[in-house]
Amino acid sequence: MAELDGLGQFRPVLVQEGASIMGTMLQKYGRHGNPKYHYFRVAADDNELQWDSKNGRTRRVALSAMTRFQRGQDTDVFRRYPQPTKAFLSFSIIYLDA
Repeated sequence: MAELDGLGQFRPVLVQEGASIMGTMLQKYGRHGNPKYHYFRVAADDNELQWDSKNGRTRRVALSAMTRFQRGQDTDVFRRYPQPTKAFLSFSIIYLDA
């Protein structure tokens, strides 16, 4: 698990994982419902991670609210929908709820 101290340390992790400013399609495992594919990107001002929800709204989490980046499928959300063949591609972003 990588502890994150703000944007300076978090942004390189996002770029490494593919969710850069250009964005990428990722499968999101939410707290409720089934996993869904969403388009993720870092906001142009480098302050938020944004994704488009199923209903077309843009969802966002401030990078300053993100506390941990965890590789693999070792969170409660992933335990509901385990996909061992995709474990090496999986990660969780833990953040403070507003």
